[in-house]
Amino acid sequence: MLTSIDVGFNNLDEETALSIVRAARQHDRMANLGLAECKIGPNGAKEIAEYVKGSAVLTSIDVSHNKFDEEAALGIVRAARQHDRMTNLGLARCKIGPDGAKEIAEYVQGSAVLKKIMLSYNTIKDEGAIAIGESLKTNNVLEELELRNCYIGNKGAKAISAGLQAGIAVLTKLDLRSNNLDDGAKRALTDANERRRTALELRL
Repeated sequence: MLTSIDVGFNNLDEETALSIVRAARQHDRMANLGLAECKIGPNGAKEIAEYVKGSAVLTSIDVSHNKFDEEAALGIVRAARQHDRMTNLGLARCKIGPDGAKEIAEYVQGSAVLKKIMLSYNTIKDEGAIAIGESLKTNNVLEELELRNCYIGNKGAKAISAGLQAGIAVLTKLDLRSNNLDDGAKRALTDANERRRTALELRL
């Protein structure tokens, strides 16, 4: 019985990708679904959100690098929040801005199961990073956080540093490459990491 499929980065078009979603939805056996870079637009994202909302078994989905707008991406996030079964969520390059990042931070803060979230290549900026940093202070399940090339500056980095030092965060991997961090911000992150009981893999 097929329970995992990843067709990402295979030059599929939207209709082909959605046909896989429809088949998975019909049988509801799929635990992992990879749909990165499948040319899926906002209407396709709504269909995926309906699938996420209705599935009793799906725990991992990657919809990175599609043709979503922020509202379409957040539709999938809201569907995932309803049941809190998602352990892995890929949302890289989904046009998510600071407000969307705040909503995702609320999801991270409240989730009891989310272990990995990919948000690289979005425009979350300091405002979004500050919200994510706050979520790390109380989250005790998230293990991997990808924030590469998200237009994060020193203020956002400081907030994430504070989140790392809170003592609850169990992160093992944090990717902050290609952001707008000066040497002081990078040093603050490195110092925060060194003060943790268990150091994480920090990519700057």
